[in-house]
Amino acid sequence: MNTAAQRENARTLARILGVEVESATRSLDVSIAVTFDPDDAAATLLGQQTTDLLRRTIREAGLTIHKHSAAAEVVIGSASPRTAAPTLWANSVDGRAVIGRQRPPAAEWAQLHPALSLVSACYVTSAALKLTTGEAIPYRRLIH
Repeated sequence: MNTAAQRENARTLARILGVEVESATRSLDVSIAVTFDPDDAAATLLGQQTTDLLRRTIREAGLTIHKHSAAAEVVIGSASPRTAAPTLWANSVDGRAVIGRQRPPAAEWAQLHPALSLVSACYVTSAALKLTTGEAIPYRRLIH
């Protein structure tokens, strides 16, 4: 957990939303489970990259989150959810990342270049934060 980064993120969020830092801090005081098959190298890379980014922003994230404390769960590749929290699915199809609230119809996993995996982790992290904060953080829809 990087508390300096978390404080900076809370200050930035407070400025964006026009709220007190304490309110922004409460919005980011959540746990997000990140679930992936550790035998799948590509899913593990995306899972670890996503976990690292989330840990810079929220209280805790990763494989070790207790199933009852998760505000959301990111499920990567062919893994199965392990919590009852709202789920975000991330997969790779034909060399592109697919991120959404519904499980992709096929559990296939096309290998991503490590650089594309890192970029994808940024989008997965953003979507996971949106899932946990609801309408508190304004997001513009970039693709229609």
